[in-house]
Amino acid sequence: MKLKILTLNLVIAVMLAALFYGFFYYVSREKTNSLIALTMQNARLSARALVPSVEYALANPQDETTMRATLNSILRIDSVSESFILDSAGLVVAHSDYNQVGDHMGGSIFQAALSPQNPILEQSYGATHILYSKQITSRFTLFMLISTQRDISRAKVWHMKYAGVLGVSWFVVMLVTFILSRKLFDEDEEEGYKNPDEASQEEDLQPTDDTATSDFV
Repeated sequence: MKLKILTLNLVIAVMLAALFYGFFYYVSREKTNSLIALTMQNARLSARALVPSVEYALANPQDETTMRATLNSILRIDSVSESFILDSAGLVVAHSDYNQVGDHMGGSIFQAALSPQNPILEQSYGATHILYSKQITSRFTLFMLISTQRDISRAKVWHMKYAGVLGVSWFVVMLVTFILSRKLFDEDEEEGYKNPDEASQEEDLQPTDDTATSDFV
């Protein structure tokens, strides 16, 4: 009986663990994506509001103060770690880090952003960053490097909460399952078990063949 209970509970435990893990993975991934999506939405809205300032700075290249102030304003957007402007050849014409002005940004990720077919583009840039690009004119493209590290850290806190809730739920379900399965097997054994004294009394009450024959005569 004990072996049957243990086997049944082991099977249920494995099935529930697989089910809970799949649910945990799905919910955790959705939470991480939702936090990153919220950060990106705020960055897009803020960048859109600053586009006129960027256009003015590009139309007046001699006014370096305005360009630098505009890029610094972009840096104040939540989670933005870098901001810069490239021309159609990939040359840095303005950067929040002045030392990088004049550098050339190559690679497929920048080529895709500078393509006329991609006026607005969001691309993964490393494990914890997203590169947002918006073409201001046919010659210049604005870039923002947005960090997702904070969102990932916040998501991990939620992951631990989900894991705790699911762990407690799994334990409660397994405890209830164990109690019910044990009770079920105990009832089955009681039905299959017969008291020897009761069995002998029932046999004594049954008439024998000889008694039945004599009564008939």
